[in-house]
Amino acid sequence: KFQCIIFLSQFGNKMKELKWDVDHLSAACKQLRTSKRFSTLLKMILTLVNKINTGEDGGAVADGFTLNTLVKLNETKAFDNKTTVLYYLVKLIRETNIDVLKFKEDIKDVVVAKGVVMERLLTSAKQLCEDARVAEETANKDGDLYRQSLKNPSEQWKFTNKFTNVTAQRRSVNEIRQMVTFSTERDVP
Repeated sequence: KFQCIIFLSQFGNKMKELKWDVDHLSAACKQLRTSKRFSTLLKMILTLVNKINTGEDGGAVADGFTLNTLVKLNETKAFDNKTTVLYYLVKLIRETNIDVLKFKEDIKDVVVAKGVVMERLLTSAKQLCEDARVAEETANKDGDLYRQSLKNPSEQWKFTNKFTNVTAQRRSVNEIRQMVTFSTERDVP
């Protein structure tokens, strides 16, 4: 019962934290998917990497690349063994489509969302669901016991001895039931 009271008092803040994280992750993903400049940048990177790998005469080209490849752009030297591929890419973009370099304006929520740790988010959501399940079970069990004592007044002493303050207990159970109604597992993002 004590865990239920703690759960009840922390539920609102925990849900707000989860919602904040999920909202920012969703907004960041949407911005990445819809940004024309970011998409153009990725296409330019793919074209450049394919030209480096296959040369001018063609050959098998890649359909995509991993995020680890992007890190290598700054490590890999270009044709003169002095210039990095990243530097060459930026130079190429400045010459052909400088607007692409403003892609950061399109993906502002990515900066905020980068602080969200998915493992922590999933763990918090699972824990909130588990706590809600325990609170619901406790509310059902204690509610059943209380309802039984009302039906059979001769048994009421068992209930009152077990719970010293019946009125406070009933209020707590009602609050927990009301709260649990809004916190079923399907409601957690």
